[in-house]
Amino acid sequence: MDIPVIIAAAVLCVIAAIEIICLLWCSDASRDITVTAAFPCFHGKDELEKLLKYIELLITDGTERFDMILLIDYGLDDEEKEMCFSFCSEYQSAEIIGSEDMPFLTADMLHGK
Repeated sequence: MDIPVIIAAAVLCVIAAIEIICLLWCSDASRDITVTAAFPCFHGKDELEKLLKYIELLITDGTERFDMILLIDYGLDDEEKEMCFSFCSEYQSAEIIGSEDMPFLTADMLHGK
């Protein structure tokens, strides 16, 4: 009965070693992935403030790592656009675009090139 226990322990050690190697190997690869988040911004100052605070929370607490943040203008007034421009100046990875520009986004733009 001791031999099956030794074999099982050896198999578990091999599996654990493979998992650790895969974890280390995959963690290096994940740094090459570009994460772009697009947030639609509709008219309504209160909702826009909530959205910008939520995005800021995701960035500052480390919950999400965004390489690029797109704020898509769907009918914002001048004051709301200024809020978005202020947010974009605070977070360099953020950019505001018009909804009419969506079809013209290129793969290079989305991948931060």
